[in-house]
Amino acid sequence: MRRIAWVLCLLVILGMWTINSAQADGIKIGVVDVQRVIKECVAGKDATRRLKQKQNERASDMESRKSEIAALKKSIEELDPVLEKEARDKKKSELAGKTQAMKDAESRYSKQVRDINSNQSSNVKSEVLRIIEQVAKKSGYSFIIDKNHALYSGGAVDITGQVIEEYDMEYQRTR
Repeated sequence: MRRIAWVLCLLVILGMWTINSAQADGIKIGVVDVQRVIKECVAGKDATRRLKQKQNERASDMESRKSEIAALKKSIEELDPVLEKEARDKKKSELAGKTQAMKDAESRYSKQVRDINSNQSSNVKSEVLRIIEQVAKKSGYSFIIDKNHALYSGGAVDITGQVIEEYDMEYQRTR
C-alpha cells in the first residue's frame, strides 16, 4: 500500500513538472469556431447562395409540374362523363405518367441538392482547415481547438475572426 502511495506521489510530481515545463516552452493555444467561419466567410456565403438558387429552380419546376397535373386532373373530371373509355384511359395514363415524372424529378432534384451541399461543404471545410493551419503557423500556435468541441477554453485565444479574414482575402484572390 505504501508503495502505491509513493508511486502516485511521484506521478503527481512528474505531472506538475511536465505542466510547468510545457508552460515554460510557451505553448500557445487557440480556438476557432469552424461553423461560424463557414457561415460568415465569402466562400461559405457563395456556396449557400448557389444552393438556394438550385432549390429555387427546383421549386419553380415542381410548381409548374403540379399546376400541369392539377389542370389535367380537372380536365379529366370535367370530361369524364362525355369521354369514351379509350379516351378516358388515355387521359388517365397521361396523368399517371406526368405524376410519376414529377416524383422522379423530385427525387433527382433532392439528390442533386444533397450532392451540391455535400461537395460545397467538404470543399469549404477543407479550405477552412488549410487556412486555420496557415494562421496557426504564422501566429505561432501550438494547438488550435474547435470552439464547439472544447470543454473549456479559458486561456485560449479565439482566432475565428482572423481565419475568416484570411480565407476571404485568399478566396477573393483566387476567384
